[in-house]
Amino acid sequence: MKLWLDDERPAPPGWVHVTTVADAQRLLASGKVTEASLDHDLGPQPVCFECERDGETKSSPCQHCSCHHRDLDGYDLVKWMVGSGTWSVTKPQVHSANPTGAANMEAAIERYFPASSQTPTTNASAPPQAAGLPQNSEGNGGGDPVPTTVVPPRS
Repeated sequence: MKLWLDDERPAPPGWVHVTTVADAQRLLASGKVTEASLDHDLGPQPVCFECERDGETKSSPCQHCSCHHRDLDGYDLVKWMVGSGTWSVTKPQVHSANPTGAANMEAAIERYFPASSQTPTTNASAPPQAAGLPQNSEGNGGGDPVPTTVVPPRS
C-alpha cells in the first residue's frame, strides 16, 4: 500500500490518504506500506497511536511521549519510525512546503532508513529513542522522540 500523510493536499490516485500521525503509525505498523510520502505541518492532531490504543486523551497525563503537550507533525512520525524501526519498503519521501521541517525529516530518513531494506524491517542500528535527532522546526520539544513503548521518566 502507498501511504500519503497530509492534512490539506489530496492523495494521488492509488495512495491511501491519512491526515493524522496516529493513522500513519497504524498503517506502518501493519507492515503493508510499500511507499510513503509525508507532510510536516499537519494541523491539530489527536493523541498518538500508543495513547489512543491505551484509551488516553489529550487531557490525561502521559509518561511516554509529547503528544499530550502539543500537536504532532510529520517529524514526530519520522522519529517514531526511527525509534521503532518501522519503515515502508522504500525510503519515505517528504512533500512538505515547510523547508525546515522537511529538512529535519529528510535528514533523519537519510541517516536511519535501512539501506538494504526490501521489506518492512526493524532497524537494529537505530537508537532506541532516536537520540541525536534535531529539534523540530517549531522548537517545542521536537527533540523528544515519540517512543513505541512506555518509557519510565528520566531521573
